[in-house]
Amino acid sequence: MGVEERKGKLNQIIRGWTNYFKPADARRLLETPDEWLPSRIRMVTWHQNTRLRFPF
Repeated sequence: MGVEERKGKLNQIIRGWTNYFKPADARRLLETPDEWLPSRIRMVTWHQNTRLRFPF
């Protein structure tokens, strides 16, 4: 799964989550992913491009 495809899927999930919780005041919760999302995407991409170093 490429980065663009992963970003598209993640966008769908976040949009669905937002619509589900729309009646509630979730503005504070929606601002939180901006803090951890870029580092999480980098970590997933890095793990895709590295090989497992330990065979066990």
